[in-house]
Amino acid sequence: MSQDWLTAEDACKTLGVRSQTLYAYVSRKLLRSRHDEADPRRKLYLRADVEELAQKHRRPRGRSAVAANAIRWGEPLLTTRISGVKDGVLYLGSVPAVELARTATLEDAASHLWGVKIAVDAPTLRARVPSGRTALTRGLLCLAHEAATSPPMQGRSRDALALDGARLLRIVVGAMLNDASGSASPSHVRLASGWKLKSQGAEAVRMALVLICDHELNPSTFAVRVCASTGGSLAAALLAGLATLSGPRHGGAAANTLNALTASLGGNTSRNAFLTANPSLTPYDYGFGHPLYPNGDPRAAALLNLPGSQAAVRRAVEQLAILTGAAPNIDMALAALAKTYALPSDAPFIIFAIGRLVGWVAHAIEQIESRQMIRPRAHFVGVETQGE
Repeated sequence: MSQDWLTAEDACKTLGVRSQTLYAYVSRKLLRSRHDEADPRRKLYLRADVEELAQKHRRPRGRSAVAANAIRWGEPLLTTRISGVKDGVLYLGSVPAVELARTATLEDAASHLWGVKIAVDAPTLRARVPSGRTALTRGLLCLAHEAATSPPMQGRSRDALALDGARLLRIVVGAMLNDASGSASPSHVRLASGWKLKSQGAEAVRMALVLICDHELNPSTFAVRVCASTGGSLAAALLAGLATLSGPRHGGAAANTLNALTASLGGNTSRNAFLTANPSLTPYDYGFGHPLYPNGDPRAAALLNLPGSQAAVRRAVEQLAILTGAAPNIDMALAALAKTYALPSDAPFIIFAIGRLVGWVAHAIEQIESRQMIRPRAHFVGVETQGE
């Protein structure tokens, strides 16, 4: 092995971090990595980057440096009662997400997070489904149309905003499924019908929607809160969230994750070919490891252990977990669900987007009620400055 490169074990030892944190550093472009030519299943890390990062960690940090690092898996930026991770457990409100997902529908989770009971017997809401080749395109166009005509959130009551949120949830589900019926059925029932799932598959989708519905201050949720903080319409805030979710390092990572699982299902040769062909991807980029869950993502464990999970799919996930040295996260669990029930290739993203919409509404309401606008300062380096 070249002396210019370190194994994951040596890099973690030098930095004093766990493997999940190492993957996060790579995803944030703080470390460069490549596959080991002798074993493409193993990643190597550039020694110079590791040593430079270790040196930075040893230096006393000024206030601006602490603030800059806070937005990259750092210290909390704002106070919320909606969701959070404590000791490896995701809470939705005061209830662990896995516990809520055992029986709740997505609409139940909405009532729980919005603090307003969502009617399940609402009348049919027919809506125009925008033309678009993909579910993402139709979802974006649908919300853009709503944002163009919706009133600002500022000055509206929680009940009114929750009613608007329920309406937007229904029409986005319709847009993504290319279904103009405006059915008032729970979201998982509509998805199951569109994908022709039987009861076991519908139950898996129901649980997945609740497990994914919120995850504290992730990039798309932060975008929602920034928009809401200006008083913009709820539809505009949700549009900001969906646009942010579409990125390949957020919800768009579902494509890489599904490709990785497909390769692993093909056996060792196919699996190694995927790793060799994607040297820039970290395990986190295709569904393994999570900085907030050093002992594994409980949401993924709940989905992967559901009755009906295919043994071949579980083995393929386990093989990738062994190779990466990290547990599967919720992205890989959604890919496994799609493979188990032969869902369309965009199903993991659709589940992610529809489920997360409920959390976005909750955060938008909480943000507008705080009466605070989100406006961070920038650390300007365009001219010479003294100190910080």
